[in-house]
Amino acid sequence: MGATVGTEGTGAGVIGMTSGWTFEGQPSAIGGGAMTLVAGGSFCVSARNGDILPGAAQGIYYADTRLLSHWELRVDDGPIEELQVVTGEPYHATFVGRAAPRPGQAESTLLVVRDRYVGGGLSEDVTIRNMSHERPAAW
Repeated sequence: MGATVGTEGTGAGVIGMTSGWTFEGQPSAIGGGAMTLVAGGSFCVSARNGDILPGAAQGIYYADTRLLSHWELRVDDGPIEELQVVTGEPYHATFVGRAAPRPGQAESTLLVVRDRYVGGGLSEDVTIRNMSHERPAAW
């Protein structure tokens, strides 16, 4: 971003913008374990498991207006446990998590992958993989 400052005879500083602001870094976490994706005037703030929960600053925004305040994925009526967030571009993230373990099991066998893009709206592809040989109860 470039800016020029001049005085135009009144002693007051005048700032002229020579180029618009663009974000060229990587998406990063903001306080409370949130994840932010940015594309032009659109951005998405979510939990690190990909959920957008009400009652916080999370949501999908365009031109500083929140358009969506609740987006939650649940498997067997339970939240997704965050394992990893993979980022490659400021507007794209892949959220990798797992469902809660089945009753009587120590570990979950369902892997959940949420591939999210922001910009011109929100696009999210969800893949659930069964990592065991047994059939999940709900299927």
